[in-house]
Amino acid sequence: MQTHRPNPAFVSARNIGARDYSSGARSDARHTVRYGLEVDVLYTWTERGAECKSRGRTRDMSPKGAYVIAPVCPPHGATITMSFFMPMMQGESQPPQVQAESHVLRVHRNGTGGPAGFSVEHVRTMLCAS
Repeated sequence: MQTHRPNPAFVSARNIGARDYSSGARSDARHTVRYGLEVDVLYTWTERGAECKSRGRTRDMSPKGAYVIAPVCPPHGATITMSFFMPMMQGESQPPQVQAESHVLRVHRNGTGGPAGFSVEHVRTMLCAS
């Protein structure tokens, strides 16, 4: 009899409750383990002297960075402030929030109608209660 196994290349926020962060990990040529974790993210940056703000959703994250699927992307090279809204864990009264200062490494604008997104490298991160 065959048993169902979750796809190890993807872990949604719903699967994180058991705190099994090892499943869903993947590595690539950047030598960084990334986790397929989808969470909401709010980010701000300054462009031409004006503060810009938008929302997106992560596709994957690592301790060093993230890829965000978003309708509005900051420009390549921008320094952005990000707030990641993590899933609430059992026994917690409020969901944890990760705040990061990051640099935009790549911007992907899909001209074929698919989702746009951008990747960031974190300069500084902090876990805080929301």
